[in-house]
Amino acid sequence: FSVVSAKIASDGTISVDYKVTDPSGLPLDVSGIQTPGTVSRSFLIAYIPKGQSQFASYIVNTVTAVTGGATATQPGGDSGGTTTTVAVGEYIYTFKNKAPATFDPTATHRVGIYGSRNLTQWDLGTNYASVTFDWVPAGNGATPAPRDVVRTADCNSCHDQLSFHGGSRRGVDLCIMCHQPQNVDPNTGNS
Repeated sequence: FSVVSAKIASDGTISVDYKVTDPSGLPLDVSGIQTPGTVSRSFLIAYIPKGQSQFASYIVNTVTAVTGGATATQPGGDSGGTTTTVAVGEYIYTFKNKAPATFDPTATHRVGIYGSRNLTQWDLGTNYASVTFDWVPAGNGATPAPRDVVRTADCNSCHDQLSFHGGSRRGVDLCIMCHQPQNVDPNTGNS
């Protein structure tokens, strides 16, 4: 995955223009019709509120504890948005969820994409990938100021490749979009 651009329109509509390629850089048809293997994609959107240093997701879900019925909120991915094909290998995803009317266009925003390409019918397994893209929606030459405490390369110096949740989520920059103070365990109350 690579991100061409991302934007938030004045009505809060969030969209991301992205490309999907194979390891040689050749474009992939995500439906698996023109190129082998379907490509699943999931989308995240978060921002860093002014005066804070950690991301906050625009998309949160309420989850319930296994016992006792306690509930908590957790960041999540967008589902139900629309995909427009620009060309084979380039797509625009428009999020179903919108940014709130009070969103801060001068804040650092991050879109994350993660997914997999299923090549098991050709005995080539499943390939996983993820990417993040930082930007400031207001533009005007503003430079994003993302949280940068631990780098994926540092983790990968010991791990073969840092990946979690079945392998499709790779890299600290993606992890910290959800693993932040909004992410509360309903069983323990800990974030």
